[in-house]
Amino acid sequence: MQTYILLDRSGSMQGMWGEAISSINAYVEELKKPEPETGKVIETKVTLATFDSHVGHMDFDVLRDGLSTSAWSELSDREISPRGMTPLFDAIGTMIQKATEDDNEKTVIVIMTDGHENASLEFTSTSMKALLDSVRARGWEVVFLGANFSNFRDADTLGIVASKRMAMASGNMRDAKMALARKSRRYAMSLDESISFDEKDRKEAGEDRV
Repeated sequence: MQTYILLDRSGSMQGMWGEAISSINAYVEELKKPEPETGKVIETKVTLATFDSHVGHMDFDVLRDGLSTSAWSELSDREISPRGMTPLFDAIGTMIQKATEDDNEKTVIVIMTDGHENASLEFTSTSMKALLDSVRARGWEVVFLGANFSNFRDADTLGIVASKRMAMASGNMRDAKMALARKSRRYAMSLDESISFDEKDRKEAGEDRV
């Protein structure tokens, strides 16, 4: 399995940047663990990219590129800092292009943002939804995490259904990402048909406080 984490680094993420970075490290640590039912460790590679729009164009920075979880080096909030606007659709499109080139059968795409699309130049909501529909048809999982953010207008527009999206309150991002990692492991083993968030997950994520 390969998982692709797309992290919004727009300026509004500044107040929760440290927690966002910490939650990604926790996600990878949880992926390393053996599946309790079988004791099997899932072979997983992780790609992490951040994005924003700065001085009129999108910056898409790949911070970790297809690293196995065993080779993961802990991400620091000193590596890159928030700034700029949110070209969400263009960033998703770039990440999907990368995942398509890698062409893994089991693929999880995690979108983590705290705001709305406001700066894309290449993709519209219509063209992005069509692209996401094509990867979902391959059996890939696409999940949308709102970082202290519960307005899912963009997720609705892109066809990301309620069971594939969740708001995470400040102070709860680590627990939310660890729950996602456990679901990702099970998806990789085909123990569950898909990744979906339930009421327990939403409580752990503090969704009612967002």
